[in-house]
Parts: sequence; structure tokens; C-alpha cells
Amino acid sequence: MVKCPVCGMMVDEATAPSMEHKEKKYFFMNETHKKMFEQDPDRYVRDDESMHGPTMFLNNQSDRKGGCCG
Repeated sequence: MVKCPVCGMMVDEATAPSMEHKEKKYFFMNETHKKMFEQDPDRYVRDDESMHGPTMFLNNQSDRKGGCCG
């Protein structure tokens, strides 16, 4: 299990959508999160490749019902 860089939820590498960015493979909760990451990977990953964390994303999505995934 690994964390989705967009929402911080744990996902199964065997079934989760994935992509490579700067020679590292990332796994996502769903295709929507993969597309969001593709559009702006630096929003979710710092230069040292560690995640910003889900709080940054969720705070920016506070006007949506159910957070980022609901």
C-alpha cells in the first residue's frame, strides 16, 4: 500500500492508476487524481520528491461537498 499524492489515502499498487514523474512511480486513488497530478505535479511533490500532504489539497477544496473525493 502507498499514499495517493493528491489526497493522502492509501491505495494498492496492484490496482491503482499510476504514472512516472521524474523517474519515480506514483499511484493514485482514481483516474481523476491521476489527471490532477498530471496537470500540475509540482503542486503535490516537492523537488526532493516528498509529498506536500493531503491537507494542502483538502484546504483548497473546502467548497466541495465531501472533500476531494466525495
